[in-house]
This record gives sequence, C-alpha cells and structure tokens, in this order.
Amino acid sequence: RLIIFGGATALEGDGPSGSTSGIRLAGATSDVHSFDVRSGVWTKLDPTGEGPSPRAAHSAAAVGNMVVVQGGIGPAGLASEDLHVLDL
Repeated sequence: RLIIFGGATALEGDGPSGSTSGIRLAGATSDVHSFDVRSGVWTKLDPTGEGPSPRAAHSAAAVGNMVVVQGGIGPAGLASEDLHVLDL
C-alpha cells in the first residue's frame, strides 16, 4: 500500500514566465490517506494521538508499519526541526 501524508491544498501568487519565485503556500493539510495498489481503492486514515501539523514539502519514509515525517512548511511556517512517527 501507498501512504500519503499532508501536502499543499492551495498555492497563491505567480512568478515571471516559467519561474515559481512568486508562488507561496496558501494552505496545507495533515490528512493521511492509504492507496491499495491491488484494488485501486483510496482510504482516509484517522491516526490517534498528536500528529504532525499541516505541511507540504516535507520528507517521509516508510519503515515497517511506520511512516516517519520530517520537516516541511505549513501555515505556521518552516517545520525543519521536528520529527514525527505515524504508527500504522
């Protein structure tokens, strides 16, 4: 299965032709979704406990039944010094 955490929900601004320098994050989510690659079905997961704040442009890696989420940027700004583990 594929696990997706967070991501941008809205971008605003525009950059000069072909540039993204004027684009900034206007919204982010902390939703967790699972995609079953065999059946092609998406499922929204509801983890318990305190999860990561909404963010995009973060790093995540699966380790067994866990997903480790680090860094990114969200409505509260840069989240470069935190590390969260989602135990699935």
